[in-house]
Amino acid sequence: EDYVSELCNDVYGVHNAKVAVKMADNQLNVRINASVEPGINIPDTTDEIKRTITKNVLSTIGIDVKDVEVFFKHIKAKQA
Repeated sequence: EDYVSELCNDVYGVHNAKVAVKMADNQLNVRINASVEPGINIPDTTDEIKRTITKNVLSTIGIDVKDVEVFFKHIKAKQA
């Protein structure tokens, strides 16, 4: 969960990602609650998060990611 949270927070415009991961049939189901900065394209950012998580988890841990659900709870600027 910490690794996936770091991957999410590395995507431009995304911060405060909280991640829940469940394993089923040797595949991961990932649920993400995060904040996004104003002016960010939410559909494109969601797709980028899904691609990043799926690719990096498979290459680093060797486990397939079955599903990634992304929920943006707040639209606010990142705190410095």
